[in-house]
Amino acid sequence: MRLKDRVAIVTGAASGIGAASALAMAREGARVLVVDLDEAGAKATVAQIERAGGLAAAAPVATHTPMLPTFMNRTAVDAESLQQYEATVPLGRLNQPEDLAATAVFLASDDAAMITGSCVEVDGGRCI
Repeated sequence: MRLKDRVAIVTGAASGIGAASALAMAREGARVLVVDLDEAGAKATVAQIERAGGLAAAAPVATHTPMLPTFMNRTAVDAESLQQYEATVPLGRLNQPEDLAATAVFLASDDAAMITGSCVEVDGGRCI
């Protein structure tokens, strides 16, 4: 296993080259973070990796950015749809870009020096 004890982050991993890359890395022992706007496809890739005995997780949750309508499979997000989605987050709101940026800064800092190979969920408790 050439990638044992390593972590791979594969973007566009819901299908095609990304999915094949995620599967190949998992076969070689990597723990894989499967990232894609196609949440259902990303989860399908994770399931395929797990069925083969690998370790994987699927990533992004809705964040207030210009890509939010795409994430929610809409051309625009109305107030009612936004409220319904926010109700699925235990903390009661969607991520803000700054939530993710603060986490990235923390993980890149010496304060996180002992954090390795971990999946840090920044999702307001939605994945629990």
